[in-house]
Amino acid sequence: VYKAEIDRMEAEFHSLQAQIKPHFLYNTLEGIRMVAEVNEDPEAAEMSYTLGKFLRYNVSNDRTEVLLTDEIENIGNYLNLYKRRKGERFDYKTHIGCDLKGFACPFFILQPIVENCIVHGIKSLRGKGVVTLEIAEEADALTVRVTDNGAGMDRERLDLINDILQGRRRRTGHRRQRPRRARS
Repeated sequence: VYKAEIDRMEAEFHSLQAQIKPHFLYNTLEGIRMVAEVNEDPEAAEMSYTLGKFLRYNVSNDRTEVLLTDEIENIGNYLNLYKRRKGERFDYKTHIGCDLKGFACPFFILQPIVENCIVHGIKSLRGKGVVTLEIAEEADALTVRVTDNGAGMDRERLDLINDILQGRRRRTGHRRQRPRRARS
């Protein structure tokens, strides 16, 4: 019983520590924002505020399902921060053609897709990269499209990926072999 009580107290302590770290981070970002405001640097203040909102959503969210509007706001914060970093070399557009009120989605479903557009789609562009998020209601369902103006991939590869995702074709060909590990 004594051991179980010690384990419970340790778990409680570690949980409290995990809560303190993000709290410290949020307070520090708010302090930076206030200093930027006092120094009349609205851009730095806005970036600090946006980063705080982005981190609070991603770090402090322990739910598996969120409102789609919250997920879209988080993506907006992410894209806003990226645009501030890249300036004229990057832009993003959001087109929402329906009422999203009350629609739920898995937490963190959009950011990996948007991030892939940036990392694999437009990062190597010489010109201006653009990511577009479109949401429309189509035949009793919401359709979410995330696109970029990057080079893309050849039609054959895209068809193969779509066929695999739709279950029309099984993955074939050579698999990447993992490097062998030395045994000790």
